[in-house]
Amino acid sequence: MTTQDKNPEYQLIQQRIEHERELREENAKQLKLALDLQAREYVRRLDDLNGVHKRAAEERQLFVKQDMYDVRLSGIDEWKEAHTREQEMWRAEHIKENDGWKLEVSNILAANRARDEQSRKSWTIVTVVVSVAINAIALILAFMIHGAKP
Repeated sequence: MTTQDKNPEYQLIQQRIEHERELREENAKQLKLALDLQAREYVRRLDDLNGVHKRAAEERQLFVKQDMYDVRLSGIDEWKEAHTREQEMWRAEHIKENDGWKLEVSNILAANRARDEQSRKSWTIVTVVVSVAINAIALILAFMIHGAKP
């Protein structure tokens, strides 16, 4: 040690330099720790983003694309139109068949009604004739009985 090393100013400067070195080393350690923490956070976030990207890609697979939907929709519309035309043709054909059947049934019912009406009229005439005959016989018998009395 020299005399200069024993000088109080020199020692004070040395202490300050040592203190400054310790502060800078501590600052460097803290900066390294902060950078490590930041790097770990970036890694975590990137892992999360990669997971989100994978999930988003999987979710996109669940949805139908608009052009595919439009193609399918136009196919369904064409099928619906064809099916509707087919139903209308079937309905028109069966309405004709039903109209013929209804006309036939109506004619049969009208004929039956006419026959029943004629039958009723005939029975009415027979009943009236029989009633008149019975009344005439009763009247003749009444005159015969009154005329035969002494």
